Amino acid sequence: MMEKRILTAIIMTVSLTTAVSLSAQKVTFFSPGFEEGVKTHLGLTENDDVPQQRTDTITNIDLSGLGIDDIRDVVYLPNVQTLDLSFNDIRDVTPLLPLDSLHNVDLRGNQLEDVNVLTFASSDSMVVSVAYNYIKDFSSFFLPSPCRISISGMSAQKDRNAVYIDLHQLYADIEEGQPVVKYRGYSNMEGNAYLDCGTTHVRAVLDGSFNTVRINDVPASVTEAGITNGEKGESTYVVPPVQYYVPPGKTKKVAIRLPDDYRIGFASAMYGTVSANGLSLSYTAPVSGEEDTVFFSYYKGQRLKGFSQFYMTTDASVATTIQQTGVDESLGLSWQDGRLFVVCPQGALDGCAEAVITVWSAEGKLLATEKVDASGGIDTVLNVVGKRGNVLIVQVDACGKRLIGKCLLAK
Repeated sequence: MMEKRILTAIIMTVSLTTAVSLSAQKVTFFSPGFEEGVKTHLGLTENDDVPQQRTDTITNIDLSGLGIDDIRDVVYLPNVQTLDLSFNDIRDVTPLLPLDSLHNVDLRGNQLEDVNVLTFASSDSMVVSVAYNYIKDFSSFFLPSPCRISISGMSAQKDRNAVYIDLHQLYADIEEGQPVVKYRGYSNMEGNAYLDCGTTHVRAVLDGSFNTVRINDVPASVTEAGITNGEKGESTYVVPPVQYYVPPGKTKKVAIRLPDDYRIGFASAMYGTVSANGLSLSYTAPVSGEEDTVFFSYYKGQRLKGFSQFYMTTDASVATTIQQTGVDESLGLSWQDGRLFVVCPQGALDGCAEAVITVWSAEGKLLATEKVDASGGIDTVLNVVGKRGNVLIVQVDACGKRLIGKCLLAK
């Protein structure tokens, strides 16, 4: 049996080496999904050719959720170190064996029944995630092997007759003053799952796509929102937008009534100052008396659970109608292969000649800051490392004015 596996690895290595030499100029892909992911990673359009010289430089790539069932195209990634192939339709991992630079591979949520062949990988060490597959035999991973493999997810295998739901993302947000719930997930019985929040009851689309559901009625208080099939599921909480009266220069503390295992992440205001402590926000209004908006995110463990905003007025006579200010309206944000593109017209900056761009993770971790020329508006690129599906918060400060926007790192 061992001799057969070694022969398979040798044959695969020879055939893949030949394929590389034949495709030195232009890559011809076996898998449409693999091609789509590589082109997206390289910033190419659907009709662009892919030069082999470009794919040779790839060391880290996310190819998750692209419907890939054939991974022979990994031959075009000879220097890849981290490879995310999760939530595809992969049944055979043999093409990974010749990749001697590969040290991290995510194979969760595929159709795999046997991955023992990975013990013959050319790499000297590898971290492998295999949860949500159909693997029953892991015996080879407990025997001596040239490749030191750390494997996770062995106990989280699926039964083809059982129903499963895996939600990569589920978080609440505020768009145009109205609560929404955003999610991305997978299920082998997606037609049986529903999203519920208050009076909102809709069928959940669990095919790996990113979805947004507008909540029918604005909740009067913090309200649970969940996706479930009646047996399995996950939930978050919608924190509705609220208006508060805060006199100029004064401070108001607001307790967010989320579960005790939640926490506030990022928090900022357009004009005033705000800080977070546990599940409480402390806001100080500007002495100049501008009406203001406080933006914040909230987390459970390491998972983003939502964004919300509070409207702060310094005029006690103002009606309690929630007003939406310039989140995401003035800022044009997009992210591609570690590059964050920020565009903002000069008019939105009140003619200011200089601006400071600050980028945060949704949990409030500072990722980048850069001073830029804003005399003709902003059109710049920042290097920001991220993973598809994460959310960045971009803050632009210019002449006392602040703009805040969110950028989903999507393919």
